Amino acid sequence: MTSSARALLVGLLCFAQGWGSLARAEESADKKDAAKPELKAEAAPMPSATGGSSSGGTSAAPKPKYPPAAEVLKDYTKVDGLIPLYQKDTRLLAEITPSLMNRDFIVLTSIARGIGEGQLLGGMSWGFGDDWLWTFRKVDDDIHVVRRNIRFRAAKGSPEEKAVRFAYTDSVLFALPIVTMGPSGGAIVDFSQIFMSDLPQIGMAMPGFIFSPSKSTWAEVKGYRDNVELQVAAVYGGSPSMDLETVPDNRGITIHVHYSISLLPETGYQPRQADDRVGYFLTATKDYSK
Repeated sequence: MTSSARALLVGLLCFAQGWGSLARAEESADKKDAAKPELKAEAAPMPSATGGSSSGGTSAAPKPKYPPAAEVLKDYTKVDGLIPLYQKDTRLLAEITPSLMNRDFIVLTSIARGIGEGQLLGGMSWGFGDDWLWTFRKVDDDIHVVRRNIRFRAAKGSPEEKAVRFAYTDSVLFALPIVTMGPSGGAIVDFSQIFMSDLPQIGMAMPGFIFSPSKSTWAEVKGYRDNVELQVAAVYGGSPSMDLETVPDNRGITIHVHYSISLLPETGYQPRQADDRVGYFLTATKDYSK
């Protein structure tokens, strides 16, 4: 082989080796790129309506549980007294302050203005059975109006007292939703749900007559330091075929029902044993300690 041919062969071999090294380098680079995790483009956070970013910014203040009392009571007339009252037309709100919770209230009901028929005579007391002893209890977002069971008792701290508590129960008359929290820190509820109804069960004494909430109104709302006086002009409707000679039209008779609400006084009074020879009215209780 001539020197020129040998030089050409050496050149070709060197060129082939260089091309192979370049190809191997590119193949290695492709493998490294394939091994890298794919990077995803992230959208930039959108600006919020307040001008800040929708992510990473300060969150909005939590919505209050109840509307502001000033907003709820702005059109109401306040009646100060044992239970703060707020009246607007036929709606009556009451603030049950913490000092009134779980206290005993005595509720006396009477007929302030009757119809001259049966038991519905003006000035007569009203009620079936025992006196009404109420208490207010907070249960979740409601205020329960509870009528206490005073028929059964036992000496405090005695085993019989536990037996009475397990055997007998009170009656929950109403569960009033809390409308808002009042200026004195109490729960404001709607008393209209209690008293704009046939609470005294007059319908039992006048079968066929039904209380009409749309026709009934407040005749009196007064508050005092030790008591609250409420009077409802309660309208009852019955069939025109019913015969009541003392009213002009049976389809809408008005009976004024008076409620006197006061804290049960703590005077240390000791009841005396009932004697059939003295008196007429009795309060009967069963004392398991005796």
